[in-house]
Amino acid sequence: MNIIQAKVTIPQADDAVISIPIAVPDLTAVHELAEQLHAQGHPYEGQAWGWPVQYDPEIRENTAEFQIPDEQGLYRTEIRPFWTPASFTIGQNGFWFYSLLWEDGPLAPPRAFLE
Repeated sequence: MNIIQAKVTIPQADDAVISIPIAVPDLTAVHELAEQLHAQGHPYEGQAWGWPVQYDPEIRENTAEFQIPDEQGLYRTEIRPFWTPASFTIGQNGFWFYSLLWEDGPLAPPRAFLE
């Protein structure tokens, strides 16, 4: 497991700064968890290695209803297909965050983003 150092400022009279270590899991283990959740294909929300984890499976609908704003400040209804890729996230923005998105379909390798 990798360890990175983050500094958090604690409001005190002398503006003290303390260093808090943050444990970051190995990305191989993170990918294994993501692939396991993706294979199961069910929504998941929980924790792993102390970090929040979320998995959302692909959504594909032949007909979905959308409310589209028009020029008069009203809305018109459009019916069209809807698709959103499967996604996996772990971590907390601002500290450590990693996501996988199956943009090229459920059988293609996911695209990764690391913050």
